[in-house]
Amino acid sequence: MIFCMTRITVDVNDKWLKAAQVVLGTDTKVATINEALRAQALKAEAAQQQVAARASLDRHHDRGDGTSAAGPPDAWGPEPAPSFPVG
Repeated sequence: MIFCMTRITVDVNDKWLKAAQVVLGTDTKVATINEALRAQALKAEAAQQQVAARASLDRHHDRGDGTSAAGPPDAWGPEPAPSFPVG
């Protein structure tokens, strides 16, 4: 596996850095920053995959007439009235 590395100078909030080190279990600033970036990238990738999976399910279940495999939008009965005053 080949990694690209970029050397940068950045101001970091020391309090947040220490907190991140505790949460991530890292012992250096470089390791903490790299692990935090990796974790965020993985979260973003997982969120994108989840959106794609939901879109795929929607396409799979859509019958093209406003209904899905679960039935028409009102198949479960009327929507309950709100419990608070409207207007």
